[in-house]
Amino acid sequence: MSKKTYQLKDGQYLSDLSLNIEPQKNIFLIAPTGSGKTTFTMKDLGTQFDLVIVLVPTQAKVIELKSEFNLKKGNYKFFSGNEGPDSELSKLKGTIVATYDKFQKILLNLCDVQKQNAILVIDEAHKLYSAGSFRDEALTPVLQALKNKTITTNLFLTATKTQELFDQLNLHIDLNYKVTFNTPIQRKIKVVHLSNGDQYTSVVYIEKRIQQLKAHYNKLGKAAQKKVILVRVNSREKCDQFKAYFEQKWQLKCLSVHSYSKNDSDVSKIFEKQMIPTDIDIVFTTSIMDEAVNLTNSQEQVDSVFILGKQAHVEEIVQFIGRFRSANVPCFLLLHTLIEQFSEKSNEDTHQEALNKRNGFIQRVNDIAQAMSSLFEDYVSDLDTDENVESPSIHSKVRQMNASFHDWFNCKLFAVYDNRAIPNTASLVSTLYRMDTASTYSSFGYLKWRLQQFLPNVSISFSDNARLKTLSETQAFFDKMRVNSAQAYKDSIDTGMQLFLDQKRPDDLILSNIMEISSFFNEKKSNDEDFIKNLVQANPKVLHQEATVKVLNDVILLAKYIRNLHDIKTILQDGKTTVVVKAAQGYADNAFVQKALERLYKGIPKKVFDTDCKLTGSEASKQLSHIIQQLQKDNKWPMKTIIKKGLIKGMKYDEQKDEPILKESTSLNFFATYFAVNDRNKNKPTKRYLQFLPEIVIGGFEYIAVKQSHRNSAQKHSEFVISDELKYDNYTGKRIFKKAPLDLPEDVFEDDFEDVVCDSTV
Repeated sequence: MSKKTYQLKDGQYLSDLSLNIEPQKNIFLIAPTGSGKTTFTMKDLGTQFDLVIVLVPTQAKVIELKSEFNLKKGNYKFFSGNEGPDSELSKLKGTIVATYDKFQKILLNLCDVQKQNAILVIDEAHKLYSAGSFRDEALTPVLQALKNKTITTNLFLTATKTQELFDQLNLHIDLNYKVTFNTPIQRKIKVVHLSNGDQYTSVVYIEKRIQQLKAHYNKLGKAAQKKVILVRVNSREKCDQFKAYFEQKWQLKCLSVHSYSKNDSDVSKIFEKQMIPTDIDIVFTTSIMDEAVNLTNSQEQVDSVFILGKQAHVEEIVQFIGRFRSANVPCFLLLHTLIEQFSEKSNEDTHQEALNKRNGFIQRVNDIAQAMSSLFEDYVSDLDTDENVESPSIHSKVRQMNASFHDWFNCKLFAVYDNRAIPNTASLVSTLYRMDTASTYSSFGYLKWRLQQFLPNVSISFSDNARLKTLSETQAFFDKMRVNSAQAYKDSIDTGMQLFLDQKRPDDLILSNIMEISSFFNEKKSNDEDFIKNLVQANPKVLHQEATVKVLNDVILLAKYIRNLHDIKTILQDGKTTVVVKAAQGYADNAFVQKALERLYKGIPKKVFDTDCKLTGSEASKQLSHIIQQLQKDNKWPMKTIIKKGLIKGMKYDEQKDEPILKESTSLNFFATYFAVNDRNKNKPTKRYLQFLPEIVIGGFEYIAVKQSHRNSAQKHSEFVISDELKYDNYTGKRIFKKAPLDLPEDVFEDDFEDVVCDSTV
């Protein structure tokens, strides 16, 4: 691999370098934020290639580029959300901008000549190894196309590249270009450890900054220029909560920018105009703004940038503070959990130790994934033995294998590509990214060292603030918000369920159960990620829009796993969606859970339990050990190798007894997660035990995947009633209409009675 370096003089951009991108090559271009990568991609490359395909990580970035280039000279196509490619692409000469999930459809609509003469640009290329934990299905076709050189010329663009992580993608690079500024901006970062703080103490710190700003405004009077504060919070809910707090207490004008609000008019203007309006005091945002927008606000219009918590990878910190192109303002990294100022080890040793740990993990997991890939042709799940069930597809088998091992590895082992199972590189490598994020905060000294790899001239300081604590009135505000949010959710349950049941569907779509209604919604969501939000906003009867969106999404999710509407409503009312879905996914796809379920329903010998179905830690370990050995025997899974390689925390292998040895806590946690138990003495390890409840499955609900599960209260109901006028079959979700009055002709109501279902059987 050859390397070239370039330095931009003051006022120069990438376009001024006249870079010639060599055809048939894979080229990696690292250039700092503000160096003109967008112009280079959208204008310059079009003069060198007939077709330029630009893949970006977010819809927001597509919106930004569409706003800037759609009406300019050139043939531009933009695909995101419900806008997708069609056969007209086969004649296109120009530039395509799309999100990852549109790539496969783009390829299907290109001819071979286009692929030979095109260049594929991976914008924000670090996302290839960082986003796989939640975007692996979209990234897998992209990674496979890059490995196979489906598009013969490929250009990777980013301002930040962690070489050790990119290397794990196994993508060959022919040329490596690195561009720097002659006089780079000297950023200032202050890391503040709020040693007596909690998750809301950062609010108190920001309030101090607000007080300083107000004093500044009062001093200058009318001549004062209003300044904006940008705050990165790793939670949609907290963005909205913080916005409400500062609006109510300080009468400030705030914006909350995240995936749910990105299309709101005030928010979309930021992406379109690439500027925060000058009347805004604070913008609270998630990671959506890390790469989604280049802000052109001047130095005089910006006060400061805040990043809260340890969730941001060092690359994300650098990307986020680089959003402002012209403004160079102080950045505060506020941490309320422990961080040592310095480590006894050198930064190089700390880095190497973390790197060895990651490399060891990925090597062992990759070995297991490669070994198990060969099992898919022979692998027979329990579904295969049921004559009434169609033999599982490769997608079903991969889903089951991933579900079975996700608890142990915290990632998906496999993906489906070209109708075959392959190691899920995107998910595996993103696990390393999360591990790298955690290790970065091992000490301030190491964090500083990592930041300086990307920003050599950055000024980084540290302070330990033990004075600030969350005020009682501040805590009370957020406690009240949580209560109000929970109440709004409960008040929206009937509305959300009605939207689920009454959503208009094509006349030729015949649905026989609520799981098929869920599938209908999921298909709509896959084509348009704003479908649910738009559906809720269009209904004038909705009182709490955000809560209703959450309810409707929860109903759609639960209907994949729960057989009847009464159970779903009970789960929603009890706030148990997360717990139930976790268990339901286990019953549906996790082979370890399925084996345990089988043993429990057949009746584990009474000697296993003490009185009243009491399962001790030692017996839980023995039972889980039996399950593991059974799966190794029946499915030829290399469980012995997996455990011996130390891949599963809390498990070792006894060579003499030829059986796995499991920690009691690991085994008890397994049964407590997936089954109906009272977890006794949970905080007293030596006295802890599980008391199984009669229903066995969580909540005793009717899970689609568990034939034995039942809920007597649900069985008694053939109807699900929202109001006197809104009644539905409990299992099919079909509307039940009132009977026709006896004094009217029967045929008057013939159409209404076509869909009436009186039989509540499944």
